[in-house]
Amino acid sequence: MESEITVVIPTWNRKDLLHGCLKSLSIQTEPCRILVVDNGSTDGSIEMVQGAFPEADILALEENQGFARAVNRGIQLVKTRYVALLNNDTEVDPEWIAAGLHAFSTYPDHWFFASRMVDFFDPTVLDSAGDFYSRSGMPYKRGTGEPSNRYDRVEPVLGASAGAAFYRSE
Repeated sequence: MESEITVVIPTWNRKDLLHGCLKSLSIQTEPCRILVVDNGSTDGSIEMVQGAFPEADILALEENQGFARAVNRGIQLVKTRYVALLNNDTEVDPEWIAAGLHAFSTYPDHWFFASRMVDFFDPTVLDSAGDFYSRSGMPYKRGTGEPSNRYDRVEPVLGASAGAAFYRSE
């Protein structure tokens, strides 16, 4: 089955974390394309991806261009209807892609969706559940430090952390 979504993962010298991230994508209940954007790693990240996850595409940058530039370079290559951004230090639920695709079909007028991100080292605590702005105009991650079972339904947010988010490619 051809996928409607490409997951773009920027990385730099963290093949250990990247392996766990790619492993979690390999067991998704819905298919996805994977594009690893390597920021000039010297730790064997590219070779690890080629050997362990040959289905993943790789964009190898000559040097570390930073998160934003790597992500944008990757997005430029995406040919699928949807794109997901994912940090290399994340591991997603097996239903993550399915949930993103469901959100797009359920809310056809929405352009992006944030993920509920659980703390990698303490899964009982939230890292974020979308981005908001305070009354003073300062941005903040909604739900940081709160119990991980909070924010378990769809709600409007002002932004999504590019660490785990879905976007319409158009």
